[in-house]
Amino acid sequence: MNRRLSLPIDCFVVLFVISSLLGVLPSYDRSLSIPLMTAVVASGIIYFVLAYGVRSRTSAHTVGTILAALGIGFALLFISQYGYQNYPETPGILLRLGNMTTLLPHAPDYYMHPNAAATFLEGLIPLGIGLIFSSRPRWFQAVWLVGSLVMLYAVLLTFSRGSFIALGLTLLIYILTKLPVRIRYGVIALLLIGLAALLFVPLGNVPILNSGQSWLLSRFELYRNSLYVAKDYLFTGIGLGDTFGLVYSRYGLLIAVPFLSYTHNLPLAVWMGQGLIGLLAFVALVVTFYCFVWKVMHTTKSGRTFNGAWLGVTAVLIHGLFDARQYVEPWLMMTLLFALIGLTVAGGRMSLVWLFNNVADSDSRYFPRFVFAGTLVALIGFGIVFNKSLQAAWITNLGALEETHGELIPEIEPEDQQVFYTAAEQQYQAALLLDSQFVAANRRLGNLMVKTRRYEGPVPMLEIALAGEPDNVASRKGLGLAYVWTGETEKAAATLLKLNNPEAMRDELYTWGNYQQEQGLPLFEAYAWETAQFMYPDGSNLSVLMRLADDFRISGEVERASYWYQKILEYDPDFEDAQTALNALSSASEQAQS
Repeated sequence: MNRRLSLPIDCFVVLFVISSLLGVLPSYDRSLSIPLMTAVVASGIIYFVLAYGVRSRTSAHTVGTILAALGIGFALLFISQYGYQNYPETPGILLRLGNMTTLLPHAPDYYMHPNAAATFLEGLIPLGIGLIFSSRPRWFQAVWLVGSLVMLYAVLLTFSRGSFIALGLTLLIYILTKLPVRIRYGVIALLLIGLAALLFVPLGNVPILNSGQSWLLSRFELYRNSLYVAKDYLFTGIGLGDTFGLVYSRYGLLIAVPFLSYTHNLPLAVWMGQGLIGLLAFVALVVTFYCFVWKVMHTTKSGRTFNGAWLGVTAVLIHGLFDARQYVEPWLMMTLLFALIGLTVAGGRMSLVWLFNNVADSDSRYFPRFVFAGTLVALIGFGIVFNKSLQAAWITNLGALEETHGELIPEIEPEDQQVFYTAAEQQYQAALLLDSQFVAANRRLGNLMVKTRRYEGPVPMLEIALAGEPDNVASRKGLGLAYVWTGETEKAAATLLKLNNPEAMRDELYTWGNYQQEQGLPLFEAYAWETAQFMYPDGSNLSVLMRLADDFRISGEVERASYWYQKILEYDPDFEDAQTALNALSSASEQAQS
């Protein structure tokens, strides 16, 4: 019976671990993947040790006590070293408060990211609060009260807005479980209205609300851009470990240097690190976990350790919608998450076993079979209806891995890189044979051709991509650059001006121009600089315009050179070099005509 009670959760934990093993395969550098994969395997082991090794309420209470004590010790360390750290995003009042409570000497080797500290502590605070009410004697309850306040104070110092939201919503969820159904639905409706207001309604001059709104919107922009990248690697993901930064920058933003190191979203991190199998296992694990919690809470009297553990999981998962430290410090964060899941399952199983042994005809199932069957049927139907698109997505996924390996494998030789690029191009073309309008294949192939300096063919493909993904930076910026290198600079400017940060794109175009000049390609330098000028006309530095015009003249683009010499003279009629160059062009034109 015990095995039967936990079987659905067990299956999905095992599948999640297996997906981490598979997640090493697509990585462009497997040395980045092994540590995280090992931590996921260890987390699965911890789950089974606790879920099946904890067999009494006393042992469950002991495990909860140990975990809460670890949280208090961690919080004290964070607080005592706070003043020595550099946390630039933290408000001044919290910095001053943290400096006041930095009571220990500086530990030079210590550093903890505030979001990581918040992620760790938020999962243990509910356990600490539960111990306040379940411990004996009373002085021990006072110890846990102080310890819980210490952990809450440490979370406050982190200024982790995701953690604040997570703890607040977790408390609200617990309150909702105690309210009548009608009141519960009313509170949920008010909460949704408040969230919509925070996202979409101008909030005037309320600094803290404006800050929260900006933070949420920036997160959603990151998730949208990351989703576009994730869809390119729909089935396999990009590989476990520290692989996101370069992949996101190169194929999501089309920049060469890392911009962000991880996704800041737990489901996205699972998907990109462990592929579609990992994502499905994670979602199924969460669903079955809460089915199990619901079954326990509605059929038995759940213990406070059980409640503290599942509420801790809830806080971590809610914070996971805004952050994913489990994929940055996995040995601390991932293991804690699965320890809390295992402790919840252990406590719930003991309650259900007691019920089934003492109440006749009790149903041991907690995951409705019709849900599993319905989901399976829906997936099969989806696969049949969208068979061609799924095939194209799979082939594009394979091409994306080839391209990624060719570009990002450390110290790859040029001839080996070309082999990968050729294989990627063949995969993209095969996907387009299946579906000529498949957006991801059009975008990836178009941008690959631009990257390898084949400028004539990509424009139609990138136009298809942008029509299908008007908010995708890689589609818009890729098409804009394709227009640049084909000399359609006015189209390029109009396209690139619709990026979220067109000023940064203008600066990048000037950098591109300098690069093309270094490569001995003055015409491409002129195209880049002309696009930048069409985006933001600027007559404050006429030497730039003079160099632009000279590049067109050297490259034989007489009309465009004349246009820019005339533009210089509009800004400064006495600019002699521009007048001389323009006269020389006019004379050369007259001689050619005669």
